[in-house]
Amino acid sequence: MHGNIWRDRCTRCGASETRDVAEPVDDGPVYCRSCGAMARPDVVWFGEMLPGDALETAQNALERAAAVIVVGTSNRVYPAAALVDAAVDSSRPVIEINPDITPVSDAVDIRIASAASEALPAMLTSLDAISANG
Repeated sequence: MHGNIWRDRCTRCGASETRDVAEPVDDGPVYCRSCGAMARPDVVWFGEMLPGDALETAQNALERAAAVIVVGTSNRVYPAAALVDAAVDSSRPVIEINPDITPVSDAVDIRIASAASEALPAMLTSLDAISANG
């Protein structure tokens, strides 16, 4: 919903390009290869509007999800927080990964009070072990 830090987007023509690393080129701005205008990370910064179809795409994905993992969000900024509210109100299991308490912490099915950088690799390791054992 909030974009991809590994992708640059042109501020004029909207062309996008995915990069291997999110670092400045020669400590200067990045320019669009299509039109030459300045490019920026293809993310939604605080206070900016979501892309037009982002919320609808996320709502559709939520409706198809068997479970929902909510990672590292305060669950206080709408409209994205409404997706978490909808997940909690649904019958699907919701896992929250966040070292901090959020407005939905008491309502989720599983709360992992840890940083994403610790919890997600541990979760993948556990899932890999379960998959390998059958």
